[in-house]
Amino acid sequence: RIIDPNRASREEWIALPGVGPVTADRIEAWLQTGRRFRRAEDLGQVRGIGPVRIEQLRRWLEFPVASEDSSSVRGAAG
Repeated sequence: RIIDPNRASREEWIALPGVGPVTADRIEAWLQTGRRFRRAEDLGQVRGIGPVRIEQLRRWLEFPVASEDSSSVRGAAG
């Protein structure tokens, strides 16, 4: 299932390959600081998520585009 990484629940994160409860908790804590993911590489700012995991997750992530239309970019690299 494709998720918006900024709106996904802990359970949605855990359902993705390579993400367990600890990583999901770290993602939630990172988001609670007011920061947002704008592209897949931003996940690297979360402790325990490196380049390999980012590549594993890229296909499951959808980053909404801030524009007048409601289109989105799947796995945007920036």
